[in-house]
Amino acid sequence: MINKRFLKGILIGSAPVILLPTIAATCQDPATKNDNSNDSQNGKIDDVIASLKTTWNTLKDNNEKENAIKSLAKAMKSDVKLTEDQIHFLISQLNKDVGTFGAVVWYITSVESLIGKVQSYEFAKLAFNKLKESNKDKFDFGKKFEASTSKIEVENNKSLPVVFMDIDETVLQNDLTEASAMINGGYSGTEKEKNDLKANRFAILGAVEFINYVHENGGLVFYNSDMNQSTAVRDAVKENLKKVGVKFVQDFQFWMRGSMPYKAENESEISDDKTKGLSDDELKKLADRLKFTTNYREQPWITWTNSSAAYRLGKKVYKTDRMEAMDKNTAGFKLMGDKKVPLKTIMKIGDNYNDFFDRISKGKTNSERVNSFRDKNLEINKYFNIDGADVKHTVKKDNKYTLEKVDNPWKQVYVLIPGNAEYGGWLDKLGYGNVYNLYEEILKIVKNSKYQEGPKPENNVI
Repeated sequence: MINKRFLKGILIGSAPVILLPTIAATCQDPATKNDNSNDSQNGKIDDVIASLKTTWNTLKDNNEKENAIKSLAKAMKSDVKLTEDQIHFLISQLNKDVGTFGAVVWYITSVESLIGKVQSYEFAKLAFNKLKESNKDKFDFGKKFEASTSKIEVENNKSLPVVFMDIDETVLQNDLTEASAMINGGYSGTEKEKNDLKANRFAILGAVEFINYVHENGGLVFYNSDMNQSTAVRDAVKENLKKVGVKFVQDFQFWMRGSMPYKAENESEISDDKTKGLSDDELKKLADRLKFTTNYREQPWITWTNSSAAYRLGKKVYKTDRMEAMDKNTAGFKLMGDKKVPLKTIMKIGDNYNDFFDRISKGKTNSERVNSFRDKNLEINKYFNIDGADVKHTVKKDNKYTLEKVDNPWKQVYVLIPGNAEYGGWLDKLGYGNVYNLYEEILKIVKNSKYQEGPKPENNVI
Protein backbone atom coordinates (compact mmCIF):
# COMPACT_ATOMS: atom_id res chain seq x y z
CA MET A 1 0.00 0.00 0.00
CA ILE A 2 1.26 3.47 -0.87
CA ASN A 3 2.25 5.60 2.05
CA LYS A 4 0.23 8.56 0.74
CA ARG A 5 0.57 10.43 4.01
CA PHE A 6 4.35 10.27 3.70
CA LEU A 7 4.35 11.26 0.02
CA LYS A 8 2.05 14.16 0.71
CA GLY A 9 3.98 15.12 3.80
CA ILE A 10 7.16 15.44 1.79
CA LEU A 11 5.46 18.00 -0.39
CA ILE A 12 3.05 19.73 1.96
CA GLY A 13 5.28 19.86 4.98
CA SER A 14 8.34 21.29 3.32
CA ALA A 15 7.37 22.34 -0.18
CA PRO A 16 5.97 25.78 0.59
CA VAL A 17 9.36 26.58 2.06
CA ILE A 18 11.44 24.65 -0.43
CA LEU A 19 9.78 24.13 -3.79
CA LEU A 20 8.12 27.46 -4.44
CA PRO A 21 11.17 29.64 -3.77
CA THR A 22 13.28 27.27 -5.84
CA ILE A 23 10.88 27.29 -8.78
CA ALA A 24 10.58 31.05 -8.55
CA ALA A 25 14.36 31.33 -8.46
CA THR A 26 14.60 29.09 -11.51
CA CYS A 27 12.45 31.51 -13.48
CA GLN A 28 14.56 34.53 -12.55
CA ASP A 29 17.35 36.04 -14.56
CA PRO A 30 20.47 34.10 -13.46
CA ALA A 31 22.32 37.39 -12.98
CA THR A 32 19.92 38.40 -10.16
CA LYS A 33 20.09 35.18 -8.10
CA ASN A 34 21.72 35.04 -4.67
CA ASP A 35 24.32 32.26 -4.54
CA ASN A 36 23.98 31.63 -0.77
CA SER A 37 20.20 31.41 -1.02
CA ASN A 38 20.49 28.98 -3.91
CA ASP A 39 22.87 26.75 -1.95
CA SER A 40 20.39 26.57 0.92
CA GLN A 41 17.45 25.86 -1.36
CA ASN A 42 19.35 23.20 -3.28
CA GLY A 43 20.26 21.44 -0.05
CA LYS A 44 16.62 21.28 1.03
CA ILE A 45 15.55 20.09 -2.40
CA ASP A 46 18.15 17.32 -2.20
CA ASP A 47 16.55 16.18 1.09
CA VAL A 48 13.10 16.08 -0.50
CA ILE A 49 14.40 14.13 -3.50
CA ALA A 50 16.16 11.62 -1.24
CA SER A 51 12.95 11.03 0.74
CA LEU A 52 10.95 10.72 -2.45
CA LYS A 53 13.38 8.15 -3.87
CA THR A 54 13.13 6.06 -0.69
CA THR A 55 9.33 6.03 -0.82
CA TRP A 56 9.25 5.43 -4.59
CA ASN A 57 11.36 2.30 -4.22
CA THR A 58 8.74 0.81 -1.86
CA LEU A 59 6.00 0.99 -4.50
CA LYS A 60 5.25 -2.46 -5.87
CA ASP A 61 3.71 -2.04 -9.33
CA ASN A 62 2.62 0.44 -12.00
CA ASN A 63 -0.79 0.98 -10.41
CA GLU A 64 0.79 2.09 -7.15
CA LYS A 65 3.24 4.31 -9.02
CA GLU A 66 0.48 5.89 -11.10
CA ASN A 67 -1.55 6.57 -7.96
CA ALA A 68 1.54 8.08 -6.36
CA ILE A 69 2.05 10.35 -9.37
CA LYS A 70 -1.60 11.46 -9.12
CA SER A 71 -1.07 12.28 -5.44
CA LEU A 72 2.09 14.21 -6.20
CA ALA A 73 0.44 16.13 -9.02
CA LYS A 74 -2.57 16.99 -6.85
CA ALA A 75 -0.33 18.11 -4.00
CA MET A 76 1.82 20.24 -6.29
CA LYS A 77 -1.25 22.02 -7.61
CA SER A 78 -3.59 22.29 -4.62
CA ASP A 79 -1.24 22.22 -1.62
CA VAL A 80 2.03 23.63 -2.92
CA LYS A 81 -0.10 25.87 -5.16
CA LEU A 82 2.13 26.05 -8.20
CA THR A 83 1.09 28.81 -10.56
CA GLU A 84 0.06 27.99 -14.13
CA ASP A 85 3.44 29.30 -15.28
CA GLN A 86 5.23 26.95 -12.90
CA ILE A 87 3.03 23.97 -13.81
CA HIS A 88 3.84 24.33 -17.49
CA PHE A 89 7.50 24.93 -16.74
CA LEU A 90 7.48 21.67 -14.75
CA ILE A 91 5.85 19.82 -17.66
CA SER A 92 8.47 21.21 -20.04
CA GLN A 93 11.20 19.78 -17.80
CA LEU A 94 9.60 16.32 -17.87
CA ASN A 95 9.00 16.28 -21.64
CA LYS A 96 9.55 19.48 -23.60
CA ASP A 97 7.85 18.03 -26.71
CA VAL A 98 4.53 17.15 -25.09
CA GLY A 99 3.06 20.33 -26.55
CA THR A 100 3.09 18.79 -30.02
CA PHE A 101 1.72 15.33 -29.16
CA GLY A 102 -1.73 16.24 -30.46
CA ALA A 103 -0.31 17.74 -33.63
CA VAL A 104 1.67 14.58 -34.40
CA VAL A 105 -1.30 12.27 -33.80
CA TRP A 106 -3.63 14.51 -35.84
CA TYR A 107 -1.23 14.75 -38.76
CA ILE A 108 -0.52 11.02 -38.94
CA THR A 109 -3.90 9.46 -38.09
CA SER A 110 -6.81 11.85 -38.67
CA VAL A 111 -9.15 11.68 -41.64
CA GLU A 112 -9.12 15.49 -41.77
CA SER A 113 -5.38 15.46 -42.42
CA LEU A 114 -5.86 12.73 -45.02
CA ILE A 115 -8.56 14.66 -46.90
CA GLY A 116 -6.47 17.83 -46.89
CA LYS A 117 -3.59 16.05 -48.61
CA VAL A 118 -5.86 14.47 -51.23
CA GLN A 119 -7.53 17.79 -52.02
CA SER A 120 -4.20 19.58 -52.28
CA TYR A 121 -2.84 17.17 -54.87
CA GLU A 122 -6.08 17.32 -56.85
CA PHE A 123 -5.72 21.11 -56.79
CA ALA A 124 -2.09 20.71 -57.92
CA LYS A 125 -3.17 18.70 -60.98
CA LEU A 126 -5.72 21.34 -61.96
CA ALA A 127 -3.17 24.11 -61.46
CA PHE A 128 -0.55 22.25 -63.49
CA ASN A 129 -2.98 21.94 -66.41
CA LYS A 130 -3.78 25.66 -66.26
CA LEU A 131 -0.06 26.46 -66.21
CA LYS A 132 0.44 24.37 -69.34
CA GLU A 133 -2.01 26.63 -71.12
CA SER A 134 -0.78 29.97 -69.74
CA ASN A 135 2.92 29.11 -70.28
CA LYS A 136 2.70 27.22 -73.58
CA ASP A 137 4.64 29.87 -75.54
CA LYS A 138 7.67 29.72 -73.22
CA PHE A 139 7.84 26.04 -72.29
CA ASP A 140 8.18 22.70 -74.03
CA PHE A 141 5.47 20.46 -72.57
CA GLY A 142 5.81 17.88 -75.32
CA LYS A 143 8.07 15.39 -73.54
CA LYS A 144 7.27 12.32 -71.48
CA PHE A 145 9.67 11.21 -68.77
CA GLU A 146 9.65 7.51 -67.98
CA ALA A 147 12.02 4.73 -66.93
CA SER A 148 13.17 4.21 -70.52
CA THR A 149 14.07 7.90 -71.10
CA SER A 150 17.76 8.18 -72.05
CA LYS A 151 18.05 11.71 -73.47
CA ILE A 152 16.50 15.06 -72.60
CA GLU A 153 16.46 18.00 -75.01
CA VAL A 154 14.07 20.87 -75.75
CA GLU A 155 12.55 22.30 -78.90
CA ASN A 156 12.55 25.86 -80.30
CA ASN A 157 14.72 27.43 -77.57
CA LYS A 158 12.02 26.85 -75.00
CA SER A 159 12.53 25.78 -71.38
CA LEU A 160 11.47 22.62 -69.63
CA PRO A 161 8.84 23.22 -66.92
CA VAL A 162 9.96 22.21 -63.42
CA VAL A 163 7.86 21.38 -60.37
CA PHE A 164 10.01 21.76 -57.25
CA MET A 165 8.80 19.53 -54.42
CA ASP A 166 9.90 19.18 -50.83
CA ILE A 167 10.19 15.55 -49.66
CA ASP A 168 9.45 15.26 -45.92
CA GLU A 169 5.67 15.44 -45.32
CA THR A 170 5.21 16.45 -48.98
CA VAL A 171 6.18 13.24 -50.80
CA LEU A 172 7.26 10.85 -48.03
CA GLN A 173 5.88 10.67 -44.49
CA ASN A 174 8.02 10.99 -41.38
CA ASP A 175 5.65 9.05 -39.12
CA LEU A 176 8.19 6.87 -37.32
CA THR A 177 10.74 9.67 -36.89
CA GLU A 178 8.25 12.19 -35.50
CA ALA A 179 6.32 9.82 -33.23
CA SER A 180 9.53 8.34 -31.82
CA ALA A 181 10.96 11.80 -31.18
CA MET A 182 8.03 12.65 -28.90
CA ILE A 183 8.98 9.94 -26.41
CA ASN A 184 12.74 9.82 -26.88
CA GLY A 185 13.93 13.28 -25.95
CA GLY A 186 12.94 15.25 -29.03
CA TYR A 187 13.89 15.48 -32.67
CA SER A 188 17.32 14.21 -33.68
CA GLY A 189 18.72 14.71 -37.17
CA THR A 190 20.94 11.67 -36.66
CA GLU A 191 17.98 9.44 -35.81
CA LYS A 192 15.98 10.82 -38.73
CA GLU A 193 18.80 10.02 -41.12
CA LYS A 194 18.96 6.46 -39.80
CA ASN A 195 15.28 6.07 -40.69
CA ASP A 196 15.76 7.74 -44.08
CA LEU A 197 18.55 5.30 -44.95
CA LYS A 198 16.16 2.37 -44.47
CA ALA A 199 14.29 3.56 -47.61
CA ASN A 200 11.09 2.32 -46.03
CA ARG A 201 8.92 5.41 -45.62
CA PHE A 202 5.32 5.56 -46.83
CA ALA A 203 4.09 8.09 -49.38
CA ILE A 204 1.85 11.08 -48.74
CA LEU A 205 -1.53 10.23 -50.28
CA GLY A 206 -1.76 11.73 -53.76
CA ALA A 207 1.94 12.55 -54.10
CA VAL A 208 3.05 9.60 -56.23
CA GLU A 209 0.08 9.95 -58.57
CA PHE A 210 0.82 13.65 -59.00
CA ILE A 211 4.55 13.11 -59.69
CA ASN A 212 3.80 10.48 -62.32
CA TYR A 213 1.13 12.75 -63.82
CA VAL A 214 3.63 15.62 -64.18
CA HIS A 215 6.19 13.35 -65.86
CA GLU A 216 3.57 11.99 -68.25
CA ASN A 217 2.46 15.50 -69.20
CA GLY A 218 5.69 17.26 -70.03
CA GLY A 219 6.91 18.49 -66.65
CA LEU A 220 9.93 17.48 -64.58
CA VAL A 221 9.82 17.08 -60.81
CA PHE A 222 12.90 18.17 -58.84
CA TYR A 223 13.30 17.50 -55.12
CA ASN A 224 14.29 20.52 -53.04
CA SER A 225 14.56 19.14 -49.52
CA ASP A 226 16.64 20.05 -46.49
CA MET A 227 17.58 16.41 -46.09
CA ASN A 228 21.36 16.11 -46.25
CA GLN A 229 22.43 15.23 -49.79
CA SER A 230 24.97 12.61 -48.86
CA THR A 231 25.40 9.92 -51.49
CA ALA A 232 23.90 7.37 -49.10
CA VAL A 233 20.80 9.46 -48.33
CA ARG A 234 20.25 10.40 -51.98
CA ASP A 235 20.44 6.74 -53.03
CA ALA A 236 18.09 5.68 -50.21
CA VAL A 237 15.51 8.29 -51.20
CA LYS A 238 15.74 7.18 -54.84
CA GLU A 239 15.09 3.60 -53.74
CA ASN A 240 12.22 4.74 -51.52
CA LEU A 241 10.57 6.73 -54.33
CA LYS A 242 10.73 3.73 -56.64
CA LYS A 243 9.34 1.53 -53.87
CA VAL A 244 6.23 3.72 -53.48
CA GLY A 245 5.64 3.79 -57.23
CA VAL A 246 7.40 6.82 -58.75
CA LYS A 247 8.26 5.75 -62.30
CA PHE A 248 10.94 8.27 -63.31
CA VAL A 249 13.79 8.77 -60.80
CA GLN A 250 17.17 10.26 -61.76
CA ASP A 251 20.16 11.70 -59.89
CA PHE A 252 19.77 15.15 -61.45
CA GLN A 253 16.36 15.59 -59.79
CA PHE A 254 17.88 15.86 -56.30
CA TRP A 255 18.62 19.42 -55.20
CA MET A 256 18.60 18.76 -51.47
CA ARG A 257 20.76 20.39 -48.80
CA GLY A 258 24.31 20.08 -50.08
CA SER A 259 23.51 20.63 -53.75
CA MET A 260 25.18 23.80 -55.03
CA PRO A 261 24.17 25.61 -58.22
CA TYR A 262 27.16 28.01 -58.08
CA LYS A 263 30.87 27.27 -57.89
CA ALA A 264 32.69 28.29 -54.72
CA GLU A 265 35.62 30.70 -54.55
CA ASN A 266 37.50 28.00 -52.64
CA GLU A 267 36.24 25.16 -54.83
CA SER A 268 39.26 22.91 -54.25
CA GLU A 269 38.75 23.04 -50.47
CA ILE A 270 35.18 21.79 -50.58
CA SER A 271 35.58 18.75 -52.82
CA ASP A 272 34.12 15.49 -51.58
CA ASP A 273 37.62 14.05 -51.31
CA LYS A 274 38.80 16.93 -49.10
CA THR A 275 35.72 16.94 -46.84
CA LYS A 276 34.92 13.27 -46.34
CA GLY A 277 37.31 12.92 -43.39
CA LEU A 278 36.65 16.28 -41.71
CA SER A 279 35.09 16.56 -38.27
CA ASP A 280 31.95 18.59 -37.67
CA ASP A 281 33.99 21.39 -36.05
CA GLU A 282 36.33 21.50 -39.04
CA LEU A 283 33.35 21.65 -41.38
CA LYS A 284 31.85 24.55 -39.41
CA LYS A 285 35.06 26.54 -39.92
CA LEU A 286 35.12 25.63 -43.61
CA ALA A 287 31.51 26.76 -43.95
CA ASP A 288 32.42 30.12 -42.40
CA ARG A 289 34.95 30.64 -45.22
CA LEU A 290 32.63 29.45 -47.97
CA LYS A 291 31.68 32.06 -50.57
CA PHE A 292 30.13 31.50 -53.97
CA THR A 293 30.88 32.95 -57.38
CA THR A 294 28.24 33.66 -60.03
CA ASN A 295 29.54 30.82 -62.22
CA TYR A 296 27.18 27.89 -62.54
CA ARG A 297 28.26 24.41 -61.62
CA GLU A 298 27.77 21.88 -64.43
CA GLN A 299 26.01 19.50 -62.08
CA PRO A 300 24.49 21.21 -59.02
CA TRP A 301 23.17 17.85 -57.78
CA ILE A 302 26.52 16.88 -56.22
CA THR A 303 26.54 14.44 -53.30
CA TRP A 304 28.85 14.00 -50.31
CA THR A 305 30.41 10.99 -48.64
CA ASN A 306 30.32 12.85 -45.32
CA SER A 307 26.72 13.72 -44.40
CA SER A 308 27.98 16.45 -42.07
CA ALA A 309 29.63 18.13 -45.06
CA ALA A 310 26.28 18.20 -46.87
CA TYR A 311 24.71 19.69 -43.74
CA ARG A 312 27.32 22.31 -42.80
CA LEU A 313 28.22 23.49 -46.29
CA GLY A 314 24.72 23.00 -47.66
CA LYS A 315 23.23 25.34 -45.05
CA LYS A 316 24.93 28.19 -46.87
CA VAL A 317 22.54 27.64 -49.80
CA TYR A 318 18.85 28.24 -49.09
CA LYS A 319 16.03 26.47 -50.90
CA THR A 320 15.20 29.77 -52.57
CA ASP A 321 18.80 30.06 -53.83
CA ARG A 322 18.67 26.62 -55.43
CA MET A 323 15.35 27.17 -57.19
CA GLU A 324 16.16 30.66 -58.44
CA ALA A 325 19.60 29.61 -59.70
CA MET A 326 17.88 27.07 -61.91
CA ASP A 327 15.62 29.79 -63.32
CA LYS A 328 18.47 32.25 -63.88
CA ASN A 329 20.80 29.89 -65.73
CA THR A 330 19.48 30.57 -69.23
CA ALA A 331 22.03 28.20 -70.78
CA GLY A 332 20.65 25.35 -68.71
CA PHE A 333 22.17 22.15 -67.36
CA LYS A 334 23.11 18.82 -68.94
CA LEU A 335 20.54 16.41 -67.55
CA MET A 336 20.70 13.35 -69.82
CA GLY A 337 22.76 13.65 -72.98
CA ASP A 338 25.26 16.20 -74.28
CA LYS A 339 22.99 19.23 -74.67
CA LYS A 340 22.26 21.77 -71.97
CA VAL A 341 18.59 22.15 -71.14
CA PRO A 342 17.10 25.45 -69.89
CA LEU A 343 14.85 24.84 -66.87
CA LYS A 344 12.34 27.11 -65.17
CA THR A 345 10.18 26.61 -62.10
CA ILE A 346 6.44 26.70 -62.71
CA MET A 347 5.30 25.14 -59.42
CA LYS A 348 6.55 24.82 -55.86
CA ILE A 349 4.97 22.25 -53.55
CA GLY A 350 5.71 21.89 -49.84
CA ASP A 351 4.25 21.42 -46.37
CA ASN A 352 6.14 24.33 -44.80
CA TYR A 353 5.92 28.02 -45.69
CA ASN A 354 9.73 27.98 -45.83
CA ASP A 355 9.52 25.66 -48.86
CA PHE A 356 8.50 28.61 -51.03
CA PHE A 357 10.57 31.69 -50.09
CA ASP A 358 12.81 30.68 -47.18
CA ARG A 359 15.06 33.71 -47.71
CA ILE A 360 12.07 35.77 -46.57
CA SER A 361 10.44 33.45 -44.03
CA LYS A 362 13.12 31.34 -42.34
CA GLY A 363 13.83 32.11 -38.68
CA LYS A 364 10.86 34.47 -38.42
CA THR A 365 8.01 34.46 -35.89
CA ASN A 366 4.55 33.30 -36.91
CA SER A 367 3.37 36.89 -36.92
CA GLU A 368 6.18 37.89 -39.29
CA ARG A 369 5.47 34.94 -41.56
CA VAL A 370 1.76 35.76 -41.72
CA ASN A 371 2.57 39.39 -42.47
CA SER A 372 4.84 38.39 -45.36
CA PHE A 373 2.02 36.27 -46.81
CA ARG A 374 -0.40 39.20 -46.58
CA ASP A 375 2.10 41.86 -47.69
CA LYS A 376 0.61 43.76 -50.64
CA ASN A 377 4.03 44.54 -52.11
CA LEU A 378 5.33 40.97 -51.97
CA GLU A 379 1.99 39.51 -53.18
CA ILE A 380 3.02 36.02 -52.08
CA ASN A 381 -0.64 35.14 -51.45
CA LYS A 382 -1.37 35.28 -55.19
CA TYR A 383 0.88 32.30 -55.89
CA PHE A 384 -1.42 30.06 -53.85
CA ASN A 385 -4.40 30.77 -56.14
CA ILE A 386 -5.14 28.33 -58.94
CA ASP A 387 -4.23 30.93 -61.59
CA GLY A 388 -0.95 31.77 -59.86
CA ALA A 389 1.05 34.91 -60.58
CA ASP A 390 4.03 36.12 -62.59
CA VAL A 391 7.30 34.83 -61.18
CA LYS A 392 9.35 37.03 -58.85
CA HIS A 393 12.86 36.49 -57.49
CA THR A 394 14.40 37.49 -54.18
CA VAL A 395 16.74 40.46 -53.89
CA LYS A 396 18.48 41.89 -50.86
CA LYS A 397 17.77 45.56 -50.11
CA ASP A 398 18.73 47.43 -46.95
CA ASN A 399 19.93 44.17 -45.40
CA LYS A 400 16.50 42.60 -45.95
CA TYR A 401 15.18 40.19 -48.58
CA THR A 402 12.25 41.20 -50.76
CA LEU A 403 10.81 40.19 -54.15
CA GLU A 404 11.20 41.78 -57.56
CA LYS A 405 9.65 41.02 -60.95
CA VAL A 406 11.82 39.33 -63.54
CA ASP A 407 12.21 40.10 -67.24
CA ASN A 408 10.02 38.05 -69.57
CA PRO A 409 8.10 36.45 -66.68
CA TRP A 410 6.07 33.25 -66.66
CA LYS A 411 3.31 32.01 -64.37
CA GLN A 412 3.97 30.11 -61.15
CA VAL A 413 1.61 28.37 -58.71
CA TYR A 414 2.43 27.22 -55.17
CA VAL A 415 0.66 24.38 -53.37
CA LEU A 416 0.78 23.83 -49.61
CA ILE A 417 0.28 20.22 -48.56
CA PRO A 418 -1.59 20.83 -45.33
CA GLY A 419 -0.43 21.74 -43.05
CA ASN A 420 2.40 20.12 -41.21
CA ALA A 421 1.55 20.71 -37.56
CA GLU A 422 4.29 18.32 -36.38
CA TYR A 423 7.27 20.62 -36.93
CA GLY A 424 8.52 23.21 -39.40
CA GLY A 425 9.04 26.93 -39.60
CA TRP A 426 5.99 27.77 -37.50
CA LEU A 427 7.69 26.14 -34.49
CA ASP A 428 11.13 27.64 -35.11
CA LYS A 429 10.74 30.51 -32.65
CA LEU A 430 8.76 28.34 -30.22
CA GLY A 431 11.55 25.91 -29.41
CA TYR A 432 10.23 23.30 -31.85
CA GLY A 433 7.43 22.08 -29.61
CA ASN A 434 8.63 23.19 -26.18
CA VAL A 435 5.41 23.08 -24.17
CA TYR A 436 6.31 26.12 -22.04
CA ASN A 437 6.86 28.27 -25.13
CA LEU A 438 3.56 27.03 -26.57
CA TYR A 439 1.87 27.82 -23.25
CA GLU A 440 3.17 31.39 -23.45
CA GLU A 441 1.83 31.60 -27.01
CA ILE A 442 -1.58 30.44 -25.76
CA LEU A 443 -1.54 33.25 -23.19
CA LYS A 444 -0.88 35.77 -25.96
CA ILE A 445 -3.88 34.46 -27.89
CA VAL A 446 -6.15 34.61 -24.84
CA LYS A 447 -5.03 38.16 -24.04
CA ASN A 448 -5.42 39.43 -27.61
CA SER A 449 -7.82 42.38 -27.34
CA LYS A 450 -9.18 41.71 -30.83
CA TYR A 451 -11.24 38.82 -29.44
CA GLN A 452 -13.00 41.18 -27.05
CA GLU A 453 -13.51 43.83 -29.73
CA GLY A 454 -14.89 41.37 -32.28
CA PRO A 455 -14.85 41.54 -36.10
CA LYS A 456 -15.84 44.38 -38.39
CA PRO A 457 -16.62 44.28 -42.13
CA GLU A 458 -13.32 45.97 -42.92
CA ASN A 459 -11.39 43.80 -40.44
CA ASN A 460 -13.11 40.42 -40.32
CA VAL A 461 -10.14 38.07 -39.82
CA ILE A 462 -7.79 37.85 -36.88
